[in-house]
Amino acid sequence: ALAHLAHGLTAAAAMEEGEARRRLELDLWIARIKALMSAEGHASRHLHEAFRHAQDLCEQLGAASQLVTVLYGQWSHAFVRGDFAEALRQAHGLLALADTRGDTVCRLIGLLAAGLTSLPMGAYADVRGHLTQGLALFDPQQRAAYAAPVIGDPRVLMLDYLAWGLMCEGRIGESRRAIETAIAEARALGQVWTLAQSLSSAAFFAATLDSAEAGLRWAEELRQIANEHGLAYFAASAAGLVGWCLALRGEPQQGCALLRKAGDGLRDAGSLLWVPSFIRMEAEAIGAMGRIEDAHARLDEAFALAADTGAYWDLPELHRVRGGLFAAAADPGAAERALRQAVSSAQTLGAKLFELRAAIVLAGVRAGQGRHAEAAALLLPPLDALADEDARDLRAARTLLGTLRAPAVQR
Repeated sequence: ALAHLAHGLTAAAAMEEGEARRRLELDLWIARIKALMSAEGHASRHLHEAFRHAQDLCEQLGAASQLVTVLYGQWSHAFVRGDFAEALRQAHGLLALADTRGDTVCRLIGLLAAGLTSLPMGAYADVRGHLTQGLALFDPQQRAAYAAPVIGDPRVLMLDYLAWGLMCEGRIGESRRAIETAIAEARALGQVWTLAQSLSSAAFFAATLDSAEAGLRWAEELRQIANEHGLAYFAASAAGLVGWCLALRGEPQQGCALLRKAGDGLRDAGSLLWVPSFIRMEAEAIGAMGRIEDAHARLDEAFALAADTGAYWDLPELHRVRGGLFAAAADPGAAERALRQAVSSAQTLGAKLFELRAAIVLAGVRAGQGRHAEAAALLLPPLDALADEDARDLRAARTLLGTLRAPAVQR
């Protein structure tokens, strides 16, 4: 596609100057933007030139609908680079433009952009609010019109990120239904990029909520599709997800190599969006090999990068891993401080799942000190909040609680 578009732009440049030529060039530049995003990722360094030419032509021609495509592209470029303040500004600009024009397509795209930006910032209520509005606005008869400005299918994208936010909030059942719907619709649409996006989400959910093996199945399918179709961004993400799943199932050395490859690949593509999370996963795997100081060093990098970008969505997980490293080094005081910070930050974000995960580790630290009643009391609030949900961590917490409440002779 990129090769054909380059030839097309060369041919257009040889045409007589005029509106017909400018309209043709605009179509070519917008197609080039989408091809660059698909092949090289939304943070591709080659996008700046394409955005500049396309926006200039939109302004010359008064091409309102195509301007939405360019503005969405600029939003996604900032989003994937980890410039969330700029991405949020671009999303609000789309919503303001929609209000000015009374344009429902622009409004849906603005809600999509605002909802997606809110996720890495840890604003889970905003994720749910924006994306629920977007899904309610979505008219299946207008699916092609909604899809025209974006890469992938907007409805599937909204379901993916809504599922992610719901999972973090601890609304596990709703999250599972959303991602199952997203995967089914992505397969039915037959769009490779859309399916790759949903597979990456499904791999993360399965590894988090169910098992390493479940996550690995999705991650391997993602890796196959990304490699087959030359999707550099998703190839890097797939490597990281496969590596994380391998580490979770007891193969940390192989997992670390793939996680490092993923982080380096994403940075090479200009993307910082999920890099702190992949570094956190790598740090946990390094710790599992007994290299505690190396793990702390990697975790320091993840904290710094999260602070630079504002990617606070899994800040509680960073603190949880830090606490686990201290616990492994037989430093229960430092472990407790880090894990209390994990619980506190999860409560601030409203991340019930992450609060539970941190509480499980902290309860283990306290139980190791013989503080069984305190450990049990720590598990009760998140378990009560998630009483109607089901996931691996919930089952582990309920089992641990039963053990802590058992008579001392049974323990």
